[in-house]
Amino acid sequence: MDDEDFPYDSFVKIFQEPDQGNLCIPLCIKMVLETMRQKVEGIPTLSIDKISQIIETQSDGTPLGDNIEKINDRLKSTRPSMKFYIDYYVSWKSICDDVNQEDPFKKPVIMGIYQYDIKQLNYFPHGVVLLRADNANVTFFDPIYGEMFEPTPKFYNQWEQMERTCIRLKIVPLAQRILEEFPLENGGVEVG
Repeated sequence: MDDEDFPYDSFVKIFQEPDQGNLCIPLCIKMVLETMRQKVEGIPTLSIDKISQIIETQSDGTPLGDNIEKINDRLKSTRPSMKFYIDYYVSWKSICDDVNQEDPFKKPVIMGIYQYDIKQLNYFPHGVVLLRADNANVTFFDPIYGEMFEPTPKFYNQWEQMERTCIRLKIVPLAQRILEEFPLENGGVEVG
């Protein structure tokens, strides 16, 4: 894994305060939005509380379903177009492709995992942002525990417990129009 990969070096890290409750998914969405702001224009500034309200986060956490896509109404003005979508039973290769692709839009992926609570000494459903991944190791950011580096089999097992659920980004670069696409009768200009 290359240390120069975007967005790894410029990833915006936001930690969860102890009294914030179960806000891991809104925090992860905020981190991804702030990180992608470096490459995508028109991303609105949304507070953690506003994101929580939009995606229907409750006191016991955020349900992972179609509610996640409600944030997309706030992203209609992004250039290029950017949308979040929920995905279940995703292949590991597909996830690695997202975070390791060789274009300007390397995309961190929000992963639902079964994380171990070192204070309560039990596992709990949790959201983290995957930054780098291959078949040997992963690097992810956990809003509670910070940046973590783990062997892929350990991480994969935690993800498998959550039905391999993740929140992914779809980025669609704008197509550039060429002059020939505008017919003369609609005010276009004759070329040649």
